[in-house]
Amino acid sequence: LKAVNERSDRESREFKHSEARFHAELNGSLDSLRKTELKLEKTEATLKERENELDELRNCLEEVSGRLKATEEAQALKDVRLQRHLCLLEESQERERRSLSDSLEHAEKRGKDLEERLIQTEAKLQKMPTGGIVEQLERKCQELQNQLDESDSELSKLQARLEHEETLYYDIEHNYEQVCEELEFVRGSLQNCERECEERFRIQLEQQQEKLNRKERELQDVFLKIGCSGGSLEMTEHMWLKDVNHHLQKNSSRTLGKVKNFSFGDLEEQPVAQGDESEQVISVIQALENKLCDTEERLQEINVHLQQQQQKFADEIEDQWNIPNESLRPGARDHCGTVLEKTASNAKVKSATNKMLNFDLQEALQAEDTSPEKLLSQWMTSRMLYLEALVIQKIASALEHPSKHLLEGLSEMHSQTMALRESYNGRHEGPVTRNYSQLFSYYQELGEVGCSLDEHEISNMCMKAELAYLTYTNHLHNPVAKHGSQAFNIPFYLVSEVTPLDTKEGTSSKTGLSDFRLPELVPCTKRKQGEGLGYIPGDMEKDSLVMELWAQAHSLKAISKQLHPLDENAGVPSELSPVLLRTVLFQAILAYVTSRLHVALQRQMHLLQDQQVPAECQCHRLEAVLQEQAESYEEKLREDRVVIEVAKLARISAETDAQIKGQEVQQMKVELQKKLQELQQIHEEEINSLHEYYTQSQSQTTSPTESSNEDGKLSVSTMQDRINELELQIRCLEDEIHRGDPNTLRRAYEKELETLKVTCELGFSSMEQSHQRVIEEMQRQHQIEVEQLLEEKERVLQEETNATIAAIEAMHKAHKEELEKSKKAQQNGVSTDVNKLRAQFKDELDSLHRELEVLSEQYSQKCLENAHLTRAIETERQALSSVERDNQELLTRNQELNKHLVAELSLLHSPMNGGMDKAELSQGKDVIQLEV
Repeated sequence: LKAVNERSDRESREFKHSEARFHAELNGSLDSLRKTELKLEKTEATLKERENELDELRNCLEEVSGRLKATEEAQALKDVRLQRHLCLLEESQERERRSLSDSLEHAEKRGKDLEERLIQTEAKLQKMPTGGIVEQLERKCQELQNQLDESDSELSKLQARLEHEETLYYDIEHNYEQVCEELEFVRGSLQNCERECEERFRIQLEQQQEKLNRKERELQDVFLKIGCSGGSLEMTEHMWLKDVNHHLQKNSSRTLGKVKNFSFGDLEEQPVAQGDESEQVISVIQALENKLCDTEERLQEINVHLQQQQQKFADEIEDQWNIPNESLRPGARDHCGTVLEKTASNAKVKSATNKMLNFDLQEALQAEDTSPEKLLSQWMTSRMLYLEALVIQKIASALEHPSKHLLEGLSEMHSQTMALRESYNGRHEGPVTRNYSQLFSYYQELGEVGCSLDEHEISNMCMKAELAYLTYTNHLHNPVAKHGSQAFNIPFYLVSEVTPLDTKEGTSSKTGLSDFRLPELVPCTKRKQGEGLGYIPGDMEKDSLVMELWAQAHSLKAISKQLHPLDENAGVPSELSPVLLRTVLFQAILAYVTSRLHVALQRQMHLLQDQQVPAECQCHRLEAVLQEQAESYEEKLREDRVVIEVAKLARISAETDAQIKGQEVQQMKVELQKKLQELQQIHEEEINSLHEYYTQSQSQTTSPTESSNEDGKLSVSTMQDRINELELQIRCLEDEIHRGDPNTLRRAYEKELETLKVTCELGFSSMEQSHQRVIEEMQRQHQIEVEQLLEEKERVLQEETNATIAAIEAMHKAHKEELEKSKKAQQNGVSTDVNKLRAQFKDELDSLHRELEVLSEQYSQKCLENAHLTRAIETERQALSSVERDNQELLTRNQELNKHLVAELSLLHSPMNGGMDKAELSQGKDVIQLEV
């Protein structure tokens, strides 16, 4: 006994020593795990910092590229503007040249006409007798007066027409400005609408993301609660596990064998505790369903609000642009927001479930202690996942190869659903209540029935899952809200007409049950006569649903194998408790509903993408129409401006002609009045002399008769002398008239030439001044734009160099830190995870180096582009200098033409100047200049 006691004491001490050693090793492994976790956190932080730096560099590159594009566009606009200015200058110079040449030709013609008229008048004066000169002058004066009146009337008509054309021109300019303002307003409103829509969608997406994050957290809480409930189920095994641990301390090998052969069959010996735990699980699931109801109600309100906003925005755009209804159908407008939100929510739910599964899987794999509790929990979880995958596979196979019972049940279900839709058509409430806890309550009614999952039970499960899907879709997509669009609610296999099973009329046209369609997932070879069920397969959507279900089943099987490898009998559901079996079936039906929703949403997304193309085409067509209208308006304005310029030139020429004619008429009037006054004076003098002579002769008749003969002889001699004197006077007057008329005509002609000279000089001077002003303005604008471009180029180059220097410094710092960390890790002897991280870091560093090379290449390209821009600026400067030289040559040519014109005018004046007084010429020139 003493030896046995000593041996037992020694064994107990050894056991304690081994236990202490195991505890120390466990603590060391935990410390190493903590260290690795800290290192992982640090590496994640560094990776985030690098990602932020890369984002900043990308943003800088985008800004620089945008600025360079803006400078290129500004340079192109400047080139176009300079070219337009040059074209306008050339056109104006050409018009002025033409006007000057026309004026010179007109002056030459006028001079020739005046010379011809002068010659004709001289000939007429030589031929005409002296007695009819006064009458001819009066007739000529009357004709000139009539011509003057006609010219005044024509001038008034031309002035009225010019005023009317000016008013039309101003009206056209005003209309053009209004159209431009309206176009700018429309463009601004479109840009504002686009910005508002982008802002609204961004805000709504952020809100939805926040809500989905909140729901994700709630789902995590739900999974944690489910884990707690599983833990509470495991608490019933605590006493038995204590016994197992005590037995393990005595004999570890036998205990491990017992743990391996352990199953859940022994747990069923405690029905009372298990029933309590099942009630707790049911209460937890009901609470989770209530929370799900609340979240779905909130999502429904948000969806309604988004639909209203989208409908309002679509109506505003349709009112502004008058887009036809064919381009934007109501189904696209109504379903756009809901489809996008549902896709986002579906993706978020899938990501949340994947995260939870990955988290559970990582926890299960990272657990290093091989305690019996962990082994049992892993075995139970893997078995549930395997059973769920098996159920999903059976559902997929049942849908792929449907039975007659399943097809009949689905047809009856969908006929009743469509009848409910028609009965609730036009009402404000939907056919389904908002109590989401009733949607999936069928699993509570299963009870102890059906643990073998045969074909009949799988068909019933498919029908119940389809009923849950229809209930969900009928609640979310009510016919009143969708305006008759049932594209989302109708399932993918409702393709052919179905006759109710109770009736035998195969082709009845009744409303309600006869209008619904069901698919034939697989061709049925055995059909009864008289049933009239004609199915047409919907291959694409059926295949997509079956593929979704198979993919989920394979993923669940893979997770189950990773958690715990199972034997062939693991998929038998009879060994599980009813609560766990109901949970598995509930998860399988949820997977079916999510797959159906995902397929429907994919179909809606394809429809919306197809509808987006005609809408974009319509927008492009409207933009092209607006651009064509603007171009037509601009062309009309250019034509009107040309017409107005021609009218102005015609008015100026008419005014100058009228002024010249008026001056000629005034001169002729003055000369005629002078001639008439002189002739009247001569006539009065002759009458007076004759009257005196008559009185003298009468007085002489009373004298004596003696001296009558002598007096008669004297009177005859005196009368002859008087007649001779009168003839001499008449000849003198004729000579004066002959001498006076050519002088007056010469004077008028010289005055007309002076006026032409003055107008030509004024035109040349105004043209030179306008050209000089335009050239100075162009030079100033070009200098300002060149300075701005140079400043912008220097600033952009400086910013790019600073950004690249900062990025390179940050990269060097990060590289040094990573090298130091890698050296420390090598010194401390990190594990394989650290080696993997090091490889990842090396790959990231290589990618960063590649990005740096790309950035350097882009920087070199930008430098080359800047060099091209400088060369383009130099070419523009050279073009501007050439244009200035051309303008200078034109000015010199105009001056030469002016000198040549002055010389020709002086040559024309030289034979006609005669004896004109210089003072009178200077006074006439001043008067003409004032009038012009």
